[in-house]
Amino acid sequence: MFQCIESLALSKTELYGRFQIGPVKSGQGLTIGNALRRVLLGEIESLSIISVKIQGIKHEFEIFPGLKESIIELLFQLRNIVLAGSIENRVQRGFLNVKGPCIITAKDLNLPDGVTVADPDQYIATLLFETDFSMTFCLAKGTASTNLTPLTSTQEPILPPSVDFGAHEFYLDPFFSPLKKVNYVIEDHIETTGVNLMNKSELATELTQMQSSTVIEFIHLEVWTNGSIDPKKAFEKAIQKLLFTFQTFFTSSVSHSASELKPYQNLNDIPIEELNLSVRSYNCLKKANIQTLAKLVRYTKQDLLEIQNFGKKSAEEVVQKLYEIFDIHLETNTLKT
Repeated sequence: MFQCIESLALSKTELYGRFQIGPVKSGQGLTIGNALRRVLLGEIESLSIISVKIQGIKHEFEIFPGLKESIIELLFQLRNIVLAGSIENRVQRGFLNVKGPCIITAKDLNLPDGVTVADPDQYIATLLFETDFSMTFCLAKGTASTNLTPLTSTQEPILPPSVDFGAHEFYLDPFFSPLKKVNYVIEDHIETTGVNLMNKSELATELTQMQSSTVIEFIHLEVWTNGSIDPKKAFEKAIQKLLFTFQTFFTSSVSHSASELKPYQNLNDIPIEELNLSVRSYNCLKKANIQTLAKLVRYTKQDLLEIQNFGKKSAEEVVQKLYEIFDIHLETNTLKT
């Protein structure tokens, strides 16, 4: 149904992919292409630095001795750092300690486990003479629609109560989407299924061909990312998110259990990464050779507790994630074979 036609690394912070989707019926190309584009631009998760504390700096108009850039320029450079990977919690901290004179780049950042920079040479600032420069920063995961400062109390804030920006912590107004641009073009093809009839006039033959021809469409989708995610992986995530969205129309009013696998025949294609589990829970499942949801839902909560190093908290996390994301309830009896 779809294939990757072209994949290029234009730079460390720009990856390109071109995909062909189809054939689909005439008129469906616009619906599918527009839906994929919206999901790609708005619902693919990524990491970003959201706040910074700089030792000795109380406001953004202060001057740090020996720093070539202003504090505002420094904050702008940090906002543009491209991060890849995942974090255990929604918000975690990193730090930077350097001694001048030197050029500060992304590779100097001390990041949490599981997080890397797309371009280690991405420029941050320059220290002109011998001086110590230290800062801490807060990074979080979110999507293009993530709101760090909710307007109403009914919205869930991204920052837990234990994380406070503090008196001298600068908010960076991050943009979480790893997608730079998404384009699509719809190409029409005429599929002829009729045959020429013998002993008919030329006009009759043309009419027969017209009546037996079908217009089909192919969607050519182009994706540019910031280097934190491969375009093909982003494309596959977008398809899965659309499938999950439409699936809820049929499952939202019914509680499913692991024994009701028929509505979830595509679980073999869904990796456990889609649950966004903590590092501990994820690693334990991987070591137990549980790679997909199809295999995971054959376990009960009690079965999960029998996995090595898999505690009660991890089991509760898996049960909660399965219910929140896929509306799946684990059985109380064992289904493993």
